Amino acid sequence: MPSEFRGNRRRSGASPRPSNPTVEAMLGARTADWARSDAEALRAMVATLRPSARHLEEILDWIDDIAARDGCAPAVTLADTELQAALRAAGSGPDRLERWKVRLRRMRYPRLVARESAIAT
Repeated sequence: MPSEFRGNRRRSGASPRPSNPTVEAMLGARTADWARSDAEALRAMVATLRPSARHLEEILDWIDDIAARDGCAPAVTLADTELQAALRAAGSGPDRLERWKVRLRRMRYPRLVARESAIAT
């Protein structure tokens, strides 16, 4: 580990810690055929919430499924007001990611969520 990152302290002027290469590789591979604006919208979410590769794979699957079902671009899904609110919400990163994923799941599986709500009441 470079000395500027030891003990969670960086030297002044040192470059930030590089992103997880697995996440970066997945982003590149899965968004290669997306429009630039779609990929940038996803990268903004990833930069804010920093999901693991496993979470990102699930997120990408759901976004692709929603886009195919609804015939919309991924950026349309990512622009959802509740998803954007979860990005800006207070709380820890993992808590915000969980709220964000819950909303995305509701968008991906609306009939399942409706049945779960009906059973719960």
